[in-house]
Amino acid sequence: MAEPILIKNFWALGDTICLTAAVRDLHLAYPGRYSVKITGNYGSIWANNPHAVFVSSTHHHEGQVIV
Repeated sequence: MAEPILIKNFWALGDTICLTAAVRDLHLAYPGRYSVKITGNYGSIWANNPHAVFVSSTHHHEGQVIV
């Protein structure tokens, strides 16, 4: 079972775009190990990302939180 991770990113658009590459590389380095959820600004950037799911509410998240 994949370890859940929630990444909170409320920085600028460029930071969010760079974060997409970091999440991709995380999955390349550790395939199947993490289940990544993202919350923050620019949710539409994550709409078709196969490595992460954008969530607007984090009330029911269990696992590690990265800010």
